[in-house]
Amino acid sequence: MTGITVAQFMAAAGSRAMAMGDLNGNRVFINPAMFLNNPDVAWNSATFLHELIDNVTGKLDTTLQGNLFGLGGVNPFNTANITQKIKDDCFKN
Repeated sequence: MTGITVAQFMAAAGSRAMAMGDLNGNRVFINPAMFLNNPDVAWNSATFLHELIDNVTGKLDTTLQGNLFGLGGVNPFNTANITQKIKDDCFKN
């Protein structure tokens, strides 16, 4: 989507957009309603790390999904598998 603000994108995406990174940038935008209503600190932390990886690598989520899971794991409409992988590998209880 082009020509809209981050706030407009988050509102349009609803619960599908918890956060988004700034490719090749240094910002992470969060959907406050999603974070404030989610008590899972590990998930929230993994979400931030997911977006930071986007920022640092400059790669789209579909590329990251392909690298992590192969072509069968690529879903441009649901990138929660990236966050789940980070949570499982980096934020174990």
